[in-house]
Amino acid sequence: MTRAFGPSMATRVAFAIGLGLMGPTAPNAQEQVTLTWWDFYGPAGSIRGDAVENALKRYSEANPGVTFERRNIPRGDYTRTLLQTATGGDGPDLLVAANWETSAYADAGLIVDLSSYVEKWGQQAQYYPVMWDLTQYDGGTYAIPHFADAYAIWYNKAIFAEAGVKPPTTWDEMQTVAESLSNGTRYGLAFSAITGSEGANAFIIRALGAGVDPQKFDSPEGLRAAEQWRALIEKGAVSRGSLNWTEDDVKDQFISGNAAMMINSATYVAAMAQEAPNLDWGIIPIPVDAKPATLMQSDNLAVGATTEHEEEAWKVIEYFQTEQTLNLYLPARGKLPARIDVGQSKRWAEDPQFGAFIKELANGWAPTGPLAAAPEFFPNVQQVVQVAIGGGDLKPALAELDRKTAELLAR
Repeated sequence: MTRAFGPSMATRVAFAIGLGLMGPTAPNAQEQVTLTWWDFYGPAGSIRGDAVENALKRYSEANPGVTFERRNIPRGDYTRTLLQTATGGDGPDLLVAANWETSAYADAGLIVDLSSYVEKWGQQAQYYPVMWDLTQYDGGTYAIPHFADAYAIWYNKAIFAEAGVKPPTTWDEMQTVAESLSNGTRYGLAFSAITGSEGANAFIIRALGAGVDPQKFDSPEGLRAAEQWRALIEKGAVSRGSLNWTEDDVKDQFISGNAAMMINSATYVAAMAQEAPNLDWGIIPIPVDAKPATLMQSDNLAVGATTEHEEEAWKVIEYFQTEQTLNLYLPARGKLPARIDVGQSKRWAEDPQFGAFIKELANGWAPTGPLAAAPEFFPNVQQVVQVAIGGGDLKPALAELDRKTAELLAR
């Protein structure tokens, strides 16, 4: 869908004075500029879509010369649509790029090298190195981290209190606690194991915690992680339905009381107040095995190569990385600051829900280099999950995963 945002003068003045969010302004306030913004965050009326649209409205209110036309594109059609329109010279001015797709967009000439702007800006040291690496291509910076996300353990406080158990701190404890909280109609733990990328996330977190090198799953550590995934299913601590559950489905299982714990990201913090206002839940770190570890995710914000408003588009990126903007935008999105300095502020570090995820970012892993540009990696990992849950032979499955990973790295 396309929505144009153009505030009234009274609203612009009141907002700018009241919140002090004037931020970067358009070079010529008399000249009207309309910037096209593309993302895959959902339509107006959805939690994620509204968060973006409200943020764009705030920018226009603070910068009277700039309005936006936002286009929400379904995730499965996003890259194809971008390629088609860019070929015709009609791509977006600003676009969201998934972290693993940023280098591919740069290689295809779909986004602008922002290195000169970044050098003047001088804020690059404020980002987690893993996230910053995912904005780089061929020696240049082609995007800025838009936000961060991380996974942790969500738990139902009432179920834990009734059972008289404490949240697990190790993966051995996780097995014991998840089994004890399962009763035939309720499972102790829920995670997504669905075919494709999403179904690999929870298992990768478990494997990282065991000390697995993501390029070498065929190891004692990788086998230990896979065997626990199998044991969780066989002992009734996790539903076989996880093979059909997205992370949205896992959230629904948790809200309904069908799962005492879930492995999921900060994305759903924003939804909980609306969908489960009476649910007493908490966040704890991912259990530790060999080392603390979680999966870190991020989206990047880039400038489209066909833009005629490169400087204006860069100013929007700058604005989206100011502390004031992040403190308004991210809680509504259910996401975390990619900036270390903002995340360490009292507003985030001491938040009862987001604070736990912020701490997890320090233990975060994300694929970089060739793996970041290889979307097949996560589905390949999920095939091991299928074997583990299905009762197949794990050693050959782990060896096959490493073989496929080696091929990806050799591209």
